[in-house]
Amino acid sequence: DLFAEYPLKPQEDKKRKNRIFVNMSENIPFHTALLAWAYMVNLKSDLADYLGYAVIGYTFFRTTWFIAYSYGINSPFPARSLSFALSLPCMLAALVISGITAFTE
Repeated sequence: DLFAEYPLKPQEDKKRKNRIFVNMSENIPFHTALLAWAYMVNLKSDLADYLGYAVIGYTFFRTTWFIAYSYGINSPFPARSLSFALSLPCMLAALVISGITAFTE
């Protein structure tokens, strides 16, 4: 069973939801701004498809992170940690693609 093996006490559940909210409010606006910038740089670029793949990957992994964190799924398979870790290379790929476009076209 991938879910937490014990029911959370109301206080622990509230703390988990608060941590999720704080993480999302810290990261999502910054990441959204970076992805919006990447989109504007790549509007008519040959690399726009690759940027789309990076954004889809980022969105998938951050959504997976949210679900795993909400339900306490991180053992025995580290779904929460792995999904967060895999979202970062997607963001980096978007920035690299935008940098290539910005300096070559």
